Amino acid sequence: VVLLAHGLNLKPSKMDSLAQAFADANFEVMRVAFAGHRGDKIEWNKVKADDWLDDAVAFYMVAQKRAHKLHVPLYLVAYSFGALIYEILQNQITGEAIHFEKKIYFSPGFAGHWWAKIVSNLLIYLPNDFTYPSLNLPDYRANDSTPIMALKAQFELMNLFKKISVKNSEDTLIFIDPDDELVDFEKVKHRTDEVGAWK
Repeated sequence: VVLLAHGLNLKPSKMDSLAQAFADANFEVMRVAFAGHRGDKIEWNKVKADDWLDDAVAFYMVAQKRAHKLHVPLYLVAYSFGALIYEILQNQITGEAIHFEKKIYFSPGFAGHWWAKIVSNLLIYLPNDFTYPSLNLPDYRANDSTPIMALKAQFELMNLFKKISVKNSEDTLIFIDPDDELVDFEKVKHRTDEVGAWK
C-alpha cells in the first residue's frame, strides 16, 4: 500500500499520474488531501500546522489498517510539505507509532533558502487575514491565493523539523533538483549525510 501526499497549495489530483504509475505496478494507492486543499476556502484561510499533523495521522491510520488487512508493507511517497509533515510525525510527535517500510520524497520541504527566514520574520507584521496571489501555475494550485495563516503554519513545521533528531531507520529515497527554487538543496543534503537511511 502506498500513502501518497501532496505539497502546499497543490491540487491533490495533480498526484494522480504518480498514483496511476504505482497502481499499474500493482500497488494499492491512498492519496491524501490535507486541510485547505479540499475546496473549502474557509478551511484554507484558517488552517494551522496542527490541522495538517492531525490529518496526516488520520490518513496514516486508514492506510496502515488497509496494509495490515492485506498483509503487505506500507510505503510513503510524499512531495514537498507532505514529506515534511510525515517526517516530523515519525520523529517527534508519535515516534515509533508511525512507521513506513520505505519512503520516497520529492523536493521535501525540510529547509528553505536564505530568504525564507526573512519572509518568516515579516509575517509577524501582517494581519492573519492577509492573503497574496498564488505563484503556482493555475492548473496546479488548489487555491488562487495563499493566506498568511498557511505560510505561518508552513514555517512552524519547518522550525519543528530543525529541532528534531531524525532517528527513523527505514530506507528513504529523495529526489530534489539542486536548483530547486524553494527548497535549499545543500541544507537537505547536509541532513541526509546525518541520516544513513536517507539517500
